[in-house]
Amino acid sequence: MKVEITTTLGPITVELNQDKAPKKDILTRKQYEKLWRYCQYKYCLEKGIDDAEKQKRIIFTKTIGLQANLGTRIKEILGLRMSEIYENPTDKKNDNDVMLVEIRATNSKTGKSRKIAAPIKKRIETIKKAYEALGKKHQPNDYLLFNPTKEDRRHYTREQITKRFRYVLKASGLKEELDAEGKNITFYCFRHQWITWRIRYGDVPIAILAKAAGTSIQMIDATYSHIPVSYTHLTLPTKA
Repeated sequence: MKVEITTTLGPITVELNQDKAPKKDILTRKQYEKLWRYCQYKYCLEKGIDDAEKQKRIIFTKTIGLQANLGTRIKEILGLRMSEIYENPTDKKNDNDVMLVEIRATNSKTGKSRKIAAPIKKRIETIKKAYEALGKKHQPNDYLLFNPTKEDRRHYTREQITKRFRYVLKASGLKEELDAEGKNITFYCFRHQWITWRIRYGDVPIAILAKAAGTSIQMIDATYSHIPVSYTHLTLPTKA
């Protein structure tokens, strides 16, 4: 598949080799809906858990939604600070769910900063309220996902997020279904899902997608060029 890209030197054509693309396991839209519905209506509302655990589950559930809408690497979302999440300056009425997220250079795998626009305002507000219910109010330089049990307000670890994710996959019934399909789904797969859905359903130029994802056109070519294209948008709303 050939894609034309506009550069400072003029338009160039990139050949996307569909034969060499490796498989990246992701949830289908139906499977993703099953996951977020379980987390929202069962995991967060389970009887017998105390309020502190309930708030932590809410934070985790909304983190899934953030990942599905931002497509960041796990390191990047865990290292994201409150000061790096802000209103879209083009939203004069402040009534849009789209916010801007800045991945600073020191928190990026590539060493380059980037910005991502995503419909995450309601999720961010829910996370902030959950922390406040735990008696921990965010400060501007706090990590969005700081560990409320730690005095130094360090962010959650990859292992802590992974442990909860494995639990909800199994408890929701998805693990058995995914095993039957031969899928190996990890928390990192939400990055692949974000990129895949915007290729499959999105009218998004490859160059813009690569920049938002913090990767290269060549990497998207090598990894995702087998995906059939439909249409939608870079900020495709994703529930949870």
